[in-house]
Amino acid sequence: MKDIKIFFPFVFITIISYACQPSALREPAEPHPVTAEGLIASAVYAAERTGSDEVKSNILRRIALMKHAQNDTDAALDFAVQIPSQSEKDPTIADIAISITEEDERERARSLAGQIQSDYHRSRVLAAIAVAYERAEEYRRGRELAETITDPNYKARALSEIAVIYYAGGYGDLASRLFNQALQAAGREQSITHHIETLLYISQKYNEAGQRQQAGEVFSSALELTGQIRNEQPLVNVWIMILESYAQAAQNHSIIENAVEAARGMNDEAEYYRDELLSRAAIASSKAGQYDGMNELTDEIGDALLRATTAAHIAVILGDDGENERADDMLTNALAVSETITGTTFRQRTLREIGRHAAALQRFDTVETAIDKLDDPHSIADVAAHAAGTALDKENEDVFKRYMNKTVAALDSVDDPIAQADR
Repeated sequence: MKDIKIFFPFVFITIISYACQPSALREPAEPHPVTAEGLIASAVYAAERTGSDEVKSNILRRIALMKHAQNDTDAALDFAVQIPSQSEKDPTIADIAISITEEDERERARSLAGQIQSDYHRSRVLAAIAVAYERAEEYRRGRELAETITDPNYKARALSEIAVIYYAGGYGDLASRLFNQALQAAGREQSITHHIETLLYISQKYNEAGQRQQAGEVFSSALELTGQIRNEQPLVNVWIMILESYAQAAQNHSIIENAVEAARGMNDEAEYYRDELLSRAAIASSKAGQYDGMNELTDEIGDALLRATTAAHIAVILGDDGENERADDMLTNALAVSETITGTTFRQRTLREIGRHAAALQRFDTVETAIDKLDDPHSIADVAAHAAGTALDKENEDVFKRYMNKTVAALDSVDDPIAQADR
C-alpha cells in the first residue's frame, strides 16, 4: 500500500507534465477518454490526498501555467494563489504577471506584483511593467517605476532596456543618463557572478542601441571581474555566459583564448569544470570559423562522454554553415570516442546524443549506426523520433515513415507497465 501512495501522485505529476506539452508532441493521436477538466480535477484531488505541500505545489503550478497557456488567466491565478509553497507560488504569479504585461494588462500585472513576497520575483515583474510603460509611450511612468525596483540586476536591466527605446527615438542624452544609472545599479550587486551577468546584459543593450564603443567597454569591465572569482564552478558559469550571451563574443579570438586560459589554469580536482569550459570554447571556436582551434580544444576534453557529445554538437553547427566534410569528420570522431566509453549507461547516453545530432544533420547512416548500438527502447525511440521529425521538416515521406515505424516498434517493445504509463 505504501508503494501505491508514493506512485499515485507521481502518475498525476507525469500526466499534467504530459498535458502541458504542445499538442504536436503528445500521444496518443486519438482523443483521450479523459477530458481536460476531468484531468485537472483528478490531479487536484490527488494533490489534496497526498498531504505533501511539495507535490501539491508542483501540481498546482503546472495547472496554473497550463490554464494561462489556454488564455484563462483568471483560472490560472485561482490555482496559483492556492499553491502552499511560497517558493513555488511567487514564480508562478510572476510568470503570469509578466505574460499579461506583454498583453497590455499593465495595471493588473502591477497589482499582482504586490502579492509577491520574493524581492527577486517582484523585481522581475516590475522591470517588465516599466519597459511595457515605455513601449506604450507612458514614458515618465516607466522611468519612475524602474527607479523603485530593489533588485540591482533587474533595475539595471529595466533602465538599460528603456535607454534603448530612447536612443531609437532620438533622445540620446536621456538614453545615456539611463545607461549610466543602469551601470550604477549593477555596481550595487553583491554577487560577482550576478554583477558580471548584469554587465553583459547592459553591453548587449548598448549594442542594440548602436553604441558599439560603450558596449565594448562594458563588456571589458565584465571580463576584468572574472579575475576575482576563485571557485571553479561559478567561474565556468561566468565564462559560459560570456561565450554565449554577447553577440560578438564568438567572433572575438581573444575572448575564446581567455576562456581557454581560464580552463587550463584550473587544478586537477576541477577536471569536470575544466572539460565543460573547454567544450564551450570549442563550440565557440566552431561558430567563429576557427577550425584548428576547434579540433584542438575538442581533443583536449578529458571526459569521453563530453568529448563525443561536443563533437556531435559542433557537427550540427558546421553542417548549418555548409561545412559538410568537417561536419562528417566530427560525427565520425564522436562515434569513435563513444566506443572508448566503458560504462554501459554513459555509452548509451552518448550514442543517444550522437543520434539526435546526426538526425538534425540528416545523416541517417549515422542515425542507423547509433540505433544499432543502442539497447534501451526509449533511447531508440527518442533517436528515431528525432530522425522522423527532421524527415518531416524536409518533406521526405519515405524516411519519415521508416523512422516513425522504428519509434512505434521501440515503444511497443517496452514491457514495464510503469514505463508504458509514462510513455
